[in-house]
Amino acid sequence: MRISRIKKVDGCLEGSSAKDIFFDIEIDKAFADHLGSLGKYIYNDSFDKPFFKIIVRGYYTIKGSVGNRSMRMIFAESALDEIMDELIKHIEDFNN
Repeated sequence: MRISRIKKVDGCLEGSSAKDIFFDIEIDKAFADHLGSLGKYIYNDSFDKPFFKIIVRGYYTIKGSVGNRSMRMIFAESALDEIMDELIKHIEDFNN
């Protein structure tokens, strides 16, 4: 799984600072579980596309669905670059 691009989301109703992260392949449950180790992990497979949410209180929330090629990250503070660097490293660790 590789990040293909990161796009700032303008006008996100959930927060003033949000980014969509796009991947080269679809998100699967193993990857969602890997991200889940970052914080409080909620996984709901009662829908056609299972939904996941990871909450790291005071820092960010990640939302996505298995089968999609993107997920949304909503930030609670302004240290975006540092948080993004940590997340990118965590994603790269999944590939190794």
